[in-house]
Amino acid sequence: MSHLEHSTVTITDLKALEAACKTLGITFVEGKKSFTSYGNAQHPCNHAITGFPGTNWEVGLLSADTNTNKISYSLAYDPYSYGTNNGHPITTKLCKQQADGNYTKDGKHQYEHLMNQYSLEVLKAKARLKGYQFQTTTVGGKLKLEVFAK
Repeated sequence: MSHLEHSTVTITDLKALEAACKTLGITFVEGKKSFTSYGNAQHPCNHAITGFPGTNWEVGLLSADTNTNKISYSLAYDPYSYGTNNGHPITTKLCKQQADGNYTKDGKHQYEHLMNQYSLEVLKAKARLKGYQFQTTTVGGKLKLEVFAK
């Protein structure tokens, strides 16, 4: 059965999200007011992530504003993949692959690839603002950011 999964993470920097999406080969569309899921259903959103190969399904960014965080968004998408965790274009781009080849959808790892890249972009932006230089590498399959003074 198809349904929408909502993230437990919060996006506050749209420029960092756009850069993260570009790195992952998907597209952030600012101001897109609906996103597509199973059966071409349209769901309201504030922005969307599109361009997942093999599907027209999208990820929606929904307002998650609070009293302390006035501009924030949560993510929502339809993880339905015809009875299996494998093969769904959104799941394979965004989620952590387990040893058995399945992709987790447990809230903790649901958007792990996207959130790792997003966090990296947020940190890089902060380093740029302070005039620092940085270098990113992958060590043991994990992203590593080294920040240093000019």
